[in-house]
Amino acid sequence: MRTVSVIGHGEIGSALVRGIADLEAWQLGRVLTRRPVRDIAGQTQDVDVFLAHPSDLIIDAAGPDALRVLGPRALTNAPVWSVGAVAMAETEFQVRIASVSERSGHHLRLFACGMANMPLTAWRLRITMRAPEIETSWTGPLSQAVAKWPDRLNTAVAAALNGPGLAATMLSMQAAGADAPHEIEIEAEGDGITWERSIRFDMTSEGPHPVAQMLLTELARADRYWQGV
Repeated sequence: MRTVSVIGHGEIGSALVRGIADLEAWQLGRVLTRRPVRDIAGQTQDVDVFLAHPSDLIIDAAGPDALRVLGPRALTNAPVWSVGAVAMAETEFQVRIASVSERSGHHLRLFACGMANMPLTAWRLRITMRAPEIETSWTGPLSQAVAKWPDRLNTAVAAALNGPGLAATMLSMQAAGADAPHEIEIEAEGDGITWERSIRFDMTSEGPHPVAQMLLTELARADRYWQGV
């Protein structure tokens, strides 16, 4: 049985920890939390204790700040899956991660609402986002948007980095009402092909966070053909 450790116990991390218990080929290792949480075996607030635990995979479910601070050290120990793609918009951090990956042989994989996989031939992206927390509509290059909203654009950055890059990605952020669902639409162009994908979810629903669901699906899939990450 393989061991997966989790950074963070927020909305995504807590759903992930609960779901891992139902997987046949994975067991939960350490869970790094900011404060003690009842009924979680293996939890710790000590980064060194967390990283010292042998893991086949480490999942950053806490976001870009956690990836910036802990990503390089975690990647030294094991492959890392992260929901904090925005951190990788920083060129210096990309270089640092690439260096650690080359030395360790472990790789970083970015996750964001199932929207990150782009056609290999894509040379331009257009991304539209609508969400209750967007108060003012804005349209422009993703490279500029990241500077304005450094913690909101994980899906857009993951898609861009897996496609033509931030400079070739245009972002439209559209204000939505307080009760509106989250909507993300992506259109990729390349070699005469237009590729479209969209997702819509309601953060007030009682179901698990869609990114947590996606991570659990990928863990279950990896049960069948694990070859590292």
